[in-house]
Amino acid sequence: MSSAAQPTPMSPADSAASRTLLGKGSVYTLATAAQLAGAVLVQPALSRLLPKEEYGRVALAIVVTNLLGLLFTAGLPAVVTREYFRSGGVAAARALSGAAAAIAVVLGAAAIATGPLWGAPLRGFDAALLLGAATAITFSVITTGQAMLRAKGQAGRFVLVVLLNVVGGQLAGLAAIALLESTAASYLVGVAAGSLVGAVLSLYWTRPTLPRDASSKQMREWFAIALPTVPHTAALYLMTAGDRFVVQIQRGADFVAGYSLAYLVGALGITLVAAANNAWAPLIYGASNERRWKILASTTKDMVQLGALLAGGLALAAPFALWIMADPQKYDIAELTPVVALTALATVPYVLYLASAHVLFWTGKTTALLWVTPLAAVVNLAVKALVLPWGGFVGAAGVTVLAYVLLALLIGGVRRKLAEVIWSGRGLAIAIAVVSCVLGAVLPLNLFGHIVRGLGIVLLLLTGVLIIRRLLSSRKVVQAT
Repeated sequence: MSSAAQPTPMSPADSAASRTLLGKGSVYTLATAAQLAGAVLVQPALSRLLPKEEYGRVALAIVVTNLLGLLFTAGLPAVVTREYFRSGGVAAARALSGAAAAIAVVLGAAAIATGPLWGAPLRGFDAALLLGAATAITFSVITTGQAMLRAKGQAGRFVLVVLLNVVGGQLAGLAAIALLESTAASYLVGVAAGSLVGAVLSLYWTRPTLPRDASSKQMREWFAIALPTVPHTAALYLMTAGDRFVVQIQRGADFVAGYSLAYLVGALGITLVAAANNAWAPLIYGASNERRWKILASTTKDMVQLGALLAGGLALAAPFALWIMADPQKYDIAELTPVVALTALATVPYVLYLASAHVLFWTGKTTALLWVTPLAAVVNLAVKALVLPWGGFVGAAGVTVLAYVLLALLIGGVRRKLAEVIWSGRGLAIAIAVVSCVLGAVLPLNLFGHIVRGLGIVLLLLTGVLIIRRLLSSRKVVQAT
């Protein structure tokens, strides 16, 4: 269907949806942001305590944990949220959680057993990669459990699992470095311990069951929706972190360390948007059929605006953030600043991708994800492998932005065949993001450049405050949507 129709005025119901996304969903946004950001919580200390090569192995192991952990879930967390709001309810969600936990254990054992094979191109299946693969099992259990806690609205338990998993694991990792030795393995032991505690608590609160009572037809329906999302989810993560493998193979762990630092800061916008999606998805799925796509359009407008401001702010603040997050004695801040700025721009097309993806998930038409996201990921990694030798990290960051634009266009093309969503109010926000990120990349690191950066950040902050005030001042709705 065409999406070119003229936008309609935002109703009180749509305004309330935006306010809900900003307010009530902020608990999940902030908690999941901490989880997805991972090492950001301890980055200043970690970049100073670990040698560059050891930090590079940490970065690589974390990519292994997240990638394998996503594969181990078999795509079931998204179905847990979906089924909770449909006829299955709690019983179906618990059965799905149990199936996901069993699958994670089996696949995790297989990944560890075959580690020497897939670890060979990454310069060996050492202790760091072994710990990364083992932690992927508990990572997947936590991910599925969080889907259940989020659907049930148990924000306090959700946050506690995140704190134990992320904050506890990071602090335990730093303690291991201090008490043992400054190696990647020492740090990752602490991370694994925090993940294990979080997984145990998640299992206790969600009480997963084996799907004995589920019919074969129901099981086929669940996995028909879930399995096509596995290559999609894995490819989406490879869009974000797969280039660490390319850098490792071409240049080694020292270069992985620097590039990972820059990407970690620049991708904070994507991290926060991904976190906000944990509140955004239930908001869309829980809306009435009559209002669902109108609410999607109105909340997308707000997400694009806030995402654009966040991207611009990250780009302009890049050198200041790098001076805090990285050790200036080990890392070239001037070299990494444009990498942060360009990477931040990918936040905007990522929001647009998510908006269209919600339509695919709700309608159950996820088959297109089998080729769309993997294609974008393959293009991303292949072009980066070609660009990196002559374009360096800046060239790779530019490819990141183009790859996310390609992803948003491909998903948008599929979405147009499924639902009519009337978009509005995105052009100015996108323009602001582009200008701010380009300035963040090219401004010199001198007094003039810092003054311009500071003024730009203030303007973006003021604009953000105005948008947030508008959302918070939306009048209440008498009738629920």
